[in-house]
Amino acid sequence: MSGGPSRDELKSLFAAADQAVKASAATASGQASKSASRSRQPRKPTPPKTLPRDELPPLSIKLAENTYTPFYRLGWIYTLREFVERVMKDPDAARTTSFENNVKKPFLAKYPRLPLPSFNLIGTTDTVIVYIASNVNEYSLSKARSQELVDAAKDILQQDEDPKWHSYG
Repeated sequence: MSGGPSRDELKSLFAAADQAVKASAATASGQASKSASRSRQPRKPTPPKTLPRDELPPLSIKLAENTYTPFYRLGWIYTLREFVERVMKDPDAARTTSFENNVKKPFLAKYPRLPLPSFNLIGTTDTVIVYIASNVNEYSLSKARSQELVDAAKDILQQDEDPKWHSYG
């Protein structure tokens, strides 16, 4: 007789292992169905990460497979209503046309040597950022260091506060 487990002990061990596998599969299945039901629900927009103007973010680069430094923009956040009231001024006009007429043209006329601000809708269509710099490359990041550019954008946008870095990634 060998010193190993008996036939009955092996059956018992295999039965316990089978139970553990079934329990693990049931748990994984439950998590998958919870995850699937969560994925069917509309995602809530995540609030942006915000940094003060003088805290420059690192360049937005690929760190590893599917891993990036977050993309930041230096600017001012508006709700769509605020954007219409403060920037567009005409709720029936197209956003790009209004931005061109109410920000870009006055900016170019008053500050022809400075880079133009830009704008983007964020995540959903109810939030807008008007920005003057980003961390996409050294040139764009360097614009954040220009007090002249910040002051010019504040003047045209009639902003009292300095811009902040906003990330949505």
